[in-house]
Order: sequence, then structure tokens, then C-alpha cells
Amino acid sequence: LPQAHAALGLVHCHGRRDWQAALEEFQVALRGLPNDAGLLAWVGYVRRRLGNWEEALASLQKVATLDPRDANVLHGIADILRILRRYEEAAD
Repeated sequence: LPQAHAALGLVHCHGRRDWQAALEEFQVALRGLPNDAGLLAWVGYVRRRLGNWEEALASLQKVATLDPRDANVLHGIADILRILRRYEEAAD
């Protein structure tokens, strides 16, 4: 079940701080839940933690299209754009 893989990914994130294992579990979960905004957000946050800025940005931007009222995701996008020094995109 994709939900079980998502839960295991959260265990790796919060319990073990094993970001790569968490990302692998989230990727498996995404095969069954490709448009789950919460799951995609976690993928973005883990990618950000691993320093994969462009991939994190792409994940969080997809979440923003699925759930445009999620202020945490919008804040995460703004942080990544600031780190990448892409200020002109933040103004859009």
C-alpha cells in the first residue's frame, strides 16, 4: 500500500533522520498516490534537506498547484528561491 510506504518514509525522516531512505519510501508511495499534495511536500522537504535545490523546488511548486492555500509550501518555495538567488521568480 502506498500509505504504508509514506508512513515508513516519515519514520525514516523523523525517527532515524535517514533522508535517503525516506526519499526512497516516498518515491514508492508516489507510484500509487501521484497527486498527493502532502506526500509531494515531504518529497520536496527531504530533497531540500539533501541539498537538491532544483528538485525540491519542482516538488514544492507542484504541491502549490495542487494546494495553493498551503502557506508552509509557499514559504518553502520562497526560501529555496532566496537560497538560489532567484528573486525575480519570487515576485511573480
